[in-house]
Amino acid sequence: MARAEAREQVYVEYMRELGIRIHRVNRHQIDEDVRANLRRLLNFHARPLALAASLAEDLRGTFADDLASGCPSLVSIQRKCDSEMDREHARTLLHQMIWARQLRVDLFQPIHINHPLVPEQRDVLEVYSHLFAR
Repeated sequence: MARAEAREQVYVEYMRELGIRIHRVNRHQIDEDVRANLRRLLNFHARPLALAASLAEDLRGTFADDLASGCPSLVSIQRKCDSEMDREHARTLLHQMIWARQLRVDLFQPIHINHPLVPEQRDVLEVYSHLFAR
């Protein structure tokens, strides 16, 4: 415990010297669905994509259409992808689009691709902007 506290003090001092503000956040300060969604999205954000460029571009437009129309994205994935490998990469693409905010879904609602995605009602960065303010 003493080593962890000492490491924490070194970290805090280092960040202070660099002019980087530290704001401690506990899990109860962030909505449970937001936490769960961000954890899920983080698992996908760095995965490589092995989709044909034309299929990936088609899926990007389809996912945007699905969000607007209320169609579950899984339906589109199953309809457009022939192999299980393509389906897995399509799911990865969907999650990466959400992570990169190219597809603006409501992170305060559970993200389940077999259900219609909910368009963004509240911008998570605006809701939690006080955690990032200088």
